[in-house]
Amino acid sequence: MALQKTLEHPYFDITVPNAYWIIDEHDGIRGNEEEFEIHLNVFTSQAASTKDGIVPIYSITFNFIPSGNEEIITQIYNYAKTLPELNGAIDI
Repeated sequence: MALQKTLEHPYFDITVPNAYWIIDEHDGIRGNEEEFEIHLNVFTSQAASTKDGIVPIYSITFNFIPSGNEEIITQIYNYAKTLPELNGAIDI
């Protein structure tokens, strides 16, 4: 699971249409069952995210408190879509 949304890069004044936002595979979820720190990496595309040596073009970190019975990954991505940076993002 991941999200797709255009990135308006805040530091380099560039726009990346349909950027690929995904939980960092190494340290993207930290914490315990009561509260997590989430780290999302942003790539130009899903294909770019799987290439060796490619680094994210941007990233965000946020805190998340789980609730309900949904799978934790689903809850994280649904919550991420409520953040200003990801308003209007779609699941991919």
